[in-house]
Amino acid sequence: MLGSAARWEIALPVLLASVSLCGSPEPDPDSAIEISADELQRAFLGDDRAARRRFEGKDLLIEGEVARAEARFRGTTMQGEVEVPARIAFRSAFDSLPGELDQVEVEGHFDAPEALDPWTLDPRIRIGETLRVVCDQAQIRWSDPGLYVSECRLAGS
Repeated sequence: MLGSAARWEIALPVLLASVSLCGSPEPDPDSAIEISADELQRAFLGDDRAARRRFEGKDLLIEGEVARAEARFRGTTMQGEVEVPARIAFRSAFDSLPGELDQVEVEGHFDAPEALDPWTLDPRIRIGETLRVVCDQAQIRWSDPGLYVSECRLAGS
C-alpha cells in the first residue's frame, strides 16, 4: 500500500499532463459584458478608475458604428521589424472633437478568413455599419478622451 506522499508523486504528473492537454478555455461571448462603444467611452469619461475596475481584463462584447478600419501591417523601425494589429474605430457621442480622439478604437484579429493576402480585412467590416466585436480579457489604454481596447475579434468568429 502506498503512503499519501507516494500517491501524490504518481498522481501529480498525471494531473498536470491532463491539465496541459486541455489547454486554456475559450472565452464565452455569451458571458461577456455587453456594451456599446459610446457607453464604454462615457464610463471612462465619467470615472476612469471605476471603469477600469469594471472592464479591464474582462471579456467585452462591444457594439458600434464603424468609423474607420485598417488592416494589420508590418513595417520596419529603427528597432527592427514590427507588426501593427488590425484596428477598427467606432463612432462615439464625441465625434465633434478634433482628430481621432473622439472614437473608441479596438485592435486585434480582423483578417479576412481564407484570404490569399493575409493582410486583408474581413469583408464583414464596413464603414458606416454596426459591428460587434468580442475582446477577450480586454487590455484597455485610456488617455482622455482616447479609448483603446486590445485582444479583440469579430463576434461570432
